[in-house]
Amino acid sequence: MLTAPTLEKLHALKLTAMAAAWTEQQHQADMTALAFDERFGLLVEAEWLARENKRLARTSTRSRQALKTRATTINIQLFRRVRTLGGPKKA
Repeated sequence: MLTAPTLEKLHALKLTAMAAAWTEQQHQADMTALAFDERFGLLVEAEWLARENKRLARTSTRSRQALKTRATTINIQLFRRVRTLGGPKKA
């Protein structure tokens, strides 16, 4: 089997996690005992998990940024209200 061209094609298709999992499978002797369907399922699972983890990380980052923006907006609005109301009186 031609490993290098297959890996290049997987990377070109942006299936990097699948390529990494396939390379890892080739180094494990017990993987040869599995049927093709089982090995292929493991490769697809690795790619799906990598993409899901990226999506969750991206969502988490966006949520954190939105929360910071919202908190800043609320602080500015509260400051303006306190200032408009006259704020604390000095003796």
